[in-house]
Amino acid sequence: CPVCAGERRNKTEPTNSTKHGNQSVEALVGTKVGKSEEFPEGEVRVVEYEGRKVCIARVEGALYGVDNMCSHAEAYLSEGELYAEDLEIECPLHGSTFNLVDGEPQDLPASEPVRAYEVVEDSDEVEIVKQTNDA
Repeated sequence: CPVCAGERRNKTEPTNSTKHGNQSVEALVGTKVGKSEEFPEGEVRVVEYEGRKVCIARVEGALYGVDNMCSHAEAYLSEGELYAEDLEIECPLHGSTFNLVDGEPQDLPASEPVRAYEVVEDSDEVEIVKQTNDA
């Protein structure tokens, strides 16, 4: 977009007051974690983000990110089932599922959420923008 291109030419940092559509440009700046083709529909991939392992799932074209470690027991969510129709991922150890949007546990034994992240695509790059909950 012309706003983003102007900021790149002027080497200015995006601010909350700069708009890109309905979002500020700052909300669109993220940490690159891979290429779009590395995140196929209906599958989960693990990436490193700020020293944490994050699993990213593509469901109906949208990307969702949550911490890879279950909040109940030390098990990798990426090794569990992805329930795309419910936007949930299951812990392979005890069967708790977590919402991919907000990281909230959907059933026991987990009672604490996992961190959830805003994940976007910019051209053919996948970026994690920010953590979206307080887990």
